[in-house]
Amino acid sequence: MRKKEYEEAEDLDDVTTWYSYRYKVFEVKSKLLKKLKVQELDEIIDEIVNMEGDYIAEIVDPLEDVDKIIKNLRKLSKDLKKEEKVEYLSFLDLDVIKNICKKAKIPYSEVMEELEKYANKLERKKKRLEKIRDVIETIYSFQPIREKKERDLQQQLYQYLVAKLPRNNIEVEKPISGYKIDISINDKIGVEIKYPKSNSDLQRLVGQISIYSKHFDYVLPVIFAKKGSLDLVNFIYEIEENENVKAIVKKPAED
Repeated sequence: MRKKEYEEAEDLDDVTTWYSYRYKVFEVKSKLLKKLKVQELDEIIDEIVNMEGDYIAEIVDPLEDVDKIIKNLRKLSKDLKKEEKVEYLSFLDLDVIKNICKKAKIPYSEVMEELEKYANKLERKKKRLEKIRDVIETIYSFQPIREKKERDLQQQLYQYLVAKLPRNNIEVEKPISGYKIDISINDKIGVEIKYPKSNSDLQRLVGQISIYSKHFDYVLPVIFAKKGSLDLVNFIYEIEENENVKAIVKKPAED
């Protein structure tokens, strides 16, 4: 999914895999940039700050906001620490960074293989999740009544799943290793609902999902959050490191 499509999406349900892949691309670009010497990074900075807008657009990652990058170029300075320079320059397109490494005679094939393996991992997960497509699509279609508490969302989703999937054994608050997962389906699918008010809430979810993924064949964390309200990209990437976990992000009812 392209950035513009993501921004216009009514829900975030269909972009969690996109989130994970984009985070991995960012990670790969950062790894390559860190291989460059400070002097080489400074030369790139000098070149970019003196470029016209049209030329900058040609070297920027197509999923980045070019206008915003051009506007913030004044922050790109050789006085920054190396890690800060790397972070700023990560807006560059991956192929551009590869060419920079090639000219600097810095090997990059191993890092690119890492990205390819991750893409293959996401593809394997996609095929694996086809086995519970009916459950995933049912959760996608769930529209909560205006409520602000996780307990209310849990009860609403539970009742919805019971109505839509009558042939399944669906339980609420099933005990798992000292926790209680919100919903269990046939003792194989665990559903955990989160209405995060802060990144700390998401961090707790990461720990819970790590435990639940050892007890269920599939774990589906359902996160009710506004777009851009929290650092979702990082947390979804971390959550979906487990191959049997698929995050579902939905807009809160009051939106």
